[in-house]
Amino acid sequence: MTEANSDGTDLRVLNRDPTRELFLASVDRIEPDEAQPRKHFDQSEIDGLADSLRQHGQLQPIGVVKSGKVGRFILSFGERRWRAAKQLGWTEIECVVVPQKHARLFAILENVHRTNLNPVEEADAVGELAASMTPGEISRTLSKPAQYVSDCLSIRRLPEDLLDEVRRGAIKTSHSILSRIGRISDRAEFDKAVAELRAGQLTTAELKRRTKEKRTEERSPVARPTPQIRPAAIRAITKTLSAVRTIKDRAPLKPKDRQALEALRMEIDELLR
Repeated sequence: MTEANSDGTDLRVLNRDPTRELFLASVDRIEPDEAQPRKHFDQSEIDGLADSLRQHGQLQPIGVVKSGKVGRFILSFGERRWRAAKQLGWTEIECVVVPQKHARLFAILENVHRTNLNPVEEADAVGELAASMTPGEISRTLSKPAQYVSDCLSIRRLPEDLLDEVRRGAIKTSHSILSRIGRISDRAEFDKAVAELRAGQLTTAELKRRTKEKRTEERSPVARPTPQIRPAAIRAITKTLSAVRTIKDRAPLKPKDRQALEALRMEIDELLR
């Protein structure tokens, strides 16, 4: 049975519960979200999903929001399924309408919890949430450890050209390596790590070793040479004290002079320890 939606689109209603808005929509009326955290899709993944759709049908609906254009929609989540359906030549796909205010969060939640999302795409998703949430709120919303959120935010501090190489798959690396590089404050060490990463010569174990050595250096007391007092300086002090003693014999010391001499005596005592 075909019914007309309120925006003029012909939809085949699958669930008459008006609070769910579950329906079949033309795949050509759906557009990808330009703000989607995931920018690159592995064709082998799409092929695998297409094979699953062919054998078992669509087991889960995709999420869409109503576009500003009449009769069109924007993907919130499920872009791989939509791409696979198009590849199979399907004309319609099962959808569920997502409230506009929750659309981005739903997209991020689905992406972050996928095991095949690369580390930069994960960091992009967390970075988007960071624009309106604290790290603690992000951790609770995603049901992820606080350290995961911290690592993602460290990755977001890396240069954009490096991030884009990882997004495109030009650099294959791990979440751990990128987050550790993002925390390197020394410019020379940072540049060295990035060069080694691009050359495929950097490992998590090596980064851990460098970090441990750096911390040891920072905690170790810096050896300072023992200061040497020049004989001329001692003679100058002795001469000054002799002159002060001569003045004291002629007149009592003023309070401020006495305070200055007491301070000098403390300094000399400190030197003799």
